[in-house]
Amino acid sequence: MKKRIWSKAVSIFTAILLVVGIVPNTTITALAAVGAPSQLYVGNKQVISGSDNATYWTTDTDGNLTQSAADQSWNVKYDPATVTLTLRGATIREGLIPDQRLLAPGSMLSAASVNQLP
Repeated sequence: MKKRIWSKAVSIFTAILLVVGIVPNTTITALAAVGAPSQLYVGNKQVISGSDNATYWTTDTDGNLTQSAADQSWNVKYDPATVTLTLRGATIREGLIPDQRLLAPGSMLSAASVNQLP
């Protein structure tokens, strides 16, 4: 009798672990798909390529962006897989103050040493 109860308890516990293990992955995937913007401009340049691959850009002293490869030196990176825009030593000539209400849930903006020109 004890063995039968123990066996059922283990079965129920295993089922609960399987359900709990699957749910967070599904939620994160759904949020990433919903939260990804269709357009994203840095300065006057659209940095989303429409593919699932990250895009990399360099900036010159006037704030102009030029697309570059991942292994090259880059100043601007957009990764659609994580919905993250990274600015690293970027020189940006034009910009807008973002409305925080328009940011997608789970989106992230990181900046390191950004130069804003007048």
